[in-house]
This record gives sequence, C-alpha cells and structure tokens, in this order.
Amino acid sequence: MNKYGFFNSVSGDRKYDADDISNFFYNLISDGVLATPSTNLKVSAYSGMTVNVGAGYAMIKAKYFKAETDNRLTISAADSTNPRIDRV
Repeated sequence: MNKYGFFNSVSGDRKYDADDISNFFYNLISDGVLATPSTNLKVSAYSGMTVNVGAGYAMIKAKYFKAETDNRLTISAADSTNPRIDRV
C-alpha cells in the first residue's frame, strides 16, 4: 500500500492521525532530550532525597514530551546493605 501526505483535505477526503505525522519524522529526529536550551529537563539536587527536573522538551519515537514546569521527584532510601545508583 502506498502512503502520501500531507495535503489539505478537500471535502473531508483526507484523514491523518498522530501516527502519520510521527512516522514522517521518525527517521529525521532521534530520541532524547532536546539540546537547546541546555537547561531542558535538567536534573539537580533539591533537598534531602528530592531532585528537581527542570522544564523542557524531549522526543520519544518521534512524539514530543513537554514539561511546562519544574517537577520534583522524591527518591526512596536505598537498602542499607545493597548500594545502588539512581538515574532520572
């Protein structure tokens, strides 16, 4: 089956959805946090076992993620005998 797009609809003859536009960008945009500005989704210590994840954009499988405000995440305490590394 052939696919084409994106053209303006004429009397409702064209139907597109989110996957159609994402599939177009899939091979053009890689997954990850956008580089500009450099503070996109920046993770920093906040207080105690809480970290701050800054506002910003990321791309995941050619779909965008946008955090409009900072978010705080509380990390649970590690087991006292099994050290760990936390990644956000």
